[in-house]
Parts: sequence; C-alpha cells; structure tokens
Amino acid sequence: MAIIPAPKTHSDVAMNQHLIPRCYMKAWKHNSGNDPKVWLFDKSVGYCESNPENSDWTLRSFSTKEIMAKNGFHDIKAGFPYMPDEALHEIYDDILQFNVVCDGKNLNSPELLNQYFYDFDKWEIKDSSGIEFTEDEKRHLKEYFNNSRWTFVETE
Repeated sequence: MAIIPAPKTHSDVAMNQHLIPRCYMKAWKHNSGNDPKVWLFDKSVGYCESNPENSDWTLRSFSTKEIMAKNGFHDIKAGFPYMPDEALHEIYDDILQFNVVCDGKNLNSPELLNQYFYDFDKWEIKDSSGIEFTEDEKRHLKEYFNNSRWTFVETE
C-alpha cells in the first residue's frame, strides 16, 4: 500500500482571509478598542430580494474580523494556473516518488503534475515498486491535494 503524505495545511496561517484589508475598514469604525466594528445593513433579517425597497433595512454592528473575509482567499492550491516555484515544489515534490501517467505522458515534474491536475481522474498512478494505486489510495491522494495549500498573504 502506498504511503500518501500528510497535506500541507499551514495551520499557523489564518484560513479566514480578508478580501479588503482590515486596516482599510478601520476608517469606518464606530467604536474604540481592539475589536473595531462597522455598521452594515443586515440582509439576513427582513431583506426581500424581489422587492428590496420594501425590505427591513436593519443596521447591525459587525466586527471587522467577521466581514469581507473568505476561507483560503489568498491561498494557492493544486491546479492553479499561476503557481510560484515554491508552491509547486511544496505541493507536488512528495508525489514525485510515484509514477504518474496521464494520456500517455509521464508526469515527472511538479509543473506537469500541476498542468494535468484537472485530469486527475485519468491519472494512472503506481507506487515506487510498480503496484497500481487502488481507488481508495487514489481518493486519499486527491484529498491530499484538496487539503494542501500554499499560503500567499502579503505582509507589506
């Protein structure tokens, strides 16, 4: 049985990443303290999409930690069209121990593995001793890719 590596999740880097930097949102804060809050219309209460002018436009105070954020927004994952060399090697180098073929082409580099990632279901994978992957092993490898992320959060 092939040994599938553990995904590289970077649990030390925030998953909930902001689309708009929180420092920009602080300009609209209405309170003092360490947890800035801004006023927003709460569409989850009384909003009618088909007739917005008759909606209950309830204002609510939200922490800037809660809004304008999405899990993994800045992450780079397997199959992304732009992938820096560091990300390619971090995500794919552990997989180079396996023999991967797709449409007759030997995928023997991180660049090729990434280029053909969206054809994963066509991949023919063998471990280092030449034994073909079982469906269960292939599913575990797909989970490795789905859960691995290269974090790309600008710090400047």
